[in-house]
Amino acid sequence: MHTLVFTKNTRLEKQINKTIKIRNFDSRMKWDFTGDIQTLYNLTDTNAVHSVYIDSATGIDDTIMMVSYILKTNPFSRITVLGCSDITPTAEQITKLFKSGVKNYFPFPWDMSDLISDIENSISDKSGLSSGNLIFIDDLTGLYNTRYLYFKLEKELKKALEKDTCFAILFIDIDNFKSVNDTYGHIVASTVLNLIGRFIRENTRETDLVFRYGGDEFVVMLETTDSEKAFHVAERLRKVIENKHFLIKTKHKLKLTVSIGIASFPEDGKTTVDIMEMADQAMYAGKKTTKNVVYTAKKLLYNE
Repeated sequence: MHTLVFTKNTRLEKQINKTIKIRNFDSRMKWDFTGDIQTLYNLTDTNAVHSVYIDSATGIDDTIMMVSYILKTNPFSRITVLGCSDITPTAEQITKLFKSGVKNYFPFPWDMSDLISDIENSISDKSGLSSGNLIFIDDLTGLYNTRYLYFKLEKELKKALEKDTCFAILFIDIDNFKSVNDTYGHIVASTVLNLIGRFIRENTRETDLVFRYGGDEFVVMLETTDSEKAFHVAERLRKVIENKHFLIKTKHKLKLTVSIGIASFPEDGKTTVDIMEMADQAMYAGKKTTKNVVYTAKKLLYNE
């Protein structure tokens, strides 16, 4: 688990870094510092982020933008915003900060003891999450896990029945992933899983949920989406991954593809078990044909 600090203020960075070492916080959590927004995004994309401290000197709007991005890939991250001397936010802006998902806001001038107390509270909570939420997070990717998938599926089914709506499941498998493991080893393979998870998250709506199903398989739950619309989402995902060169830190450049199975409620099944099984079977049918393909349950059922 990581804690990230975003600041362009080198004096503040040194002050926080010194405090971390004196209090031995760095022995309990990995810390990364950056003043570059893209680097911050890259860190949140490739790590399960415990908590984030953001220096608001770049402006409240930019801060809210960063918060939104972080929570998209790490939905349970604990975010604290630090006030600065150059910006005095209005009450409306502070309200927006908290509505965006910020846990704490320390107005300027804040004391280092405030930050120490906040870090202590964060670490005592292990990951910045409640113990209940922790069981829903995949340790490797920071995405939701299968436990949360089946919990949300039941809720989505109930909502669809009550409101007479639909939803769809994308079952995604990385083609020939075993060869990545065999050729480059587990560290590279784990990095690839993180990157694939990021691309899936970036190419779905904020209302859609992304899960790591296990191994090299992912699931996306698309709210109020029928099979036809789900097919377009799946095709976009497939093409994004197919056209991407995965540049790993070990200087390996990999080309990967995925096979995606689609099933929707109520078209392809009436229970969550039926829908998951149909999406899974559709994915495997695609892998048995050409791979790098989107395959629907409808095609599987009617041999279209």
